[in-house]
Amino acid sequence: MALPLIKKIRQDICLYRRFLVSSYFTTARIVMNNKSATVDETLAKNPFYEKYASKITTLQQNDPQKLAEKLEQLTGSKTASSKTPAIDVSSKFSVAAPCPKKPDAQGSKGKFMHSKTKKLNSVMKTELMEDKNFEEIKQIWHEYFKDKITVSGVLTKPVYDELNTRAMQYPTFLFPLPRDEGYEFLLCQFAGNEAHFTSLINFQTYGENAPECLTVVFFPDLAEQKNIVLFRGDYDKNILNAIEAQCLVNQIVLYFAQPSERKLQLLERFNKEPDTFQHMELVQELENIKLD
Repeated sequence: MALPLIKKIRQDICLYRRFLVSSYFTTARIVMNNKSATVDETLAKNPFYEKYASKITTLQQNDPQKLAEKLEQLTGSKTASSKTPAIDVSSKFSVAAPCPKKPDAQGSKGKFMHSKTKKLNSVMKTELMEDKNFEEIKQIWHEYFKDKITVSGVLTKPVYDELNTRAMQYPTFLFPLPRDEGYEFLLCQFAGNEAHFTSLINFQTYGENAPECLTVVFFPDLAEQKNIVLFRGDYDKNILNAIEAQCLVNQIVLYFAQPSERKLQLLERFNKEPDTFQHMELVQELENIKLD
């Protein structure tokens, strides 16, 4: 497969808003070198954004007013919808300790199947959110993770309920990750309110003791009261970068939250009829994404 096509597919799946309902997302926030740059949706849709991301960040740091004017030129007179977004994912770049690359036979054995459910109060003080609305909670969540190596975001309760229901029906799945020279396949296994990722080759080698490269944790603690489910995805920066981690999180939503009939068939076959499953069909799904 030609490298330009692979790079384009990687960009398209990372810019997830381009092929889902636009009201699902607000903005994609990228934090680089501890400087924040908020990227407008129209700018994020630009296929050349990745190429000029560093220049945009520099402009934001040195002349934020000029950047704002350019964004205004792009967006014209469009105003943001007041409708509560169903999904919002933000990527954060910073420095933190990576996950171990070698499996721990004692500590990781059976980890996928016996993961202890994490509560939101183990991450931050939930009383800070008691009198906050959806948007305020989302902002608090993003600020909390802005200097950490993680992918974070929010979902509405209905979207999470659908995702969680399918995760219980189809607890294991395979996701393709576009790389510079092709695709790497990563195995995802759900356990409770978590999704654990490891490379397929590591799983074939180490089984349930395979080292994780990404762990996504959903926190439905505020779902009933605030209609919001928070999530974070911690990744091994020696294996994945922030864009690749976000790509995998986006694919979780694509397949488990509101999938097409075709994606449902792939989930069903992988879990119920593995002998009929062809992994290259997953690649075809990425290549056939409709962007308009």
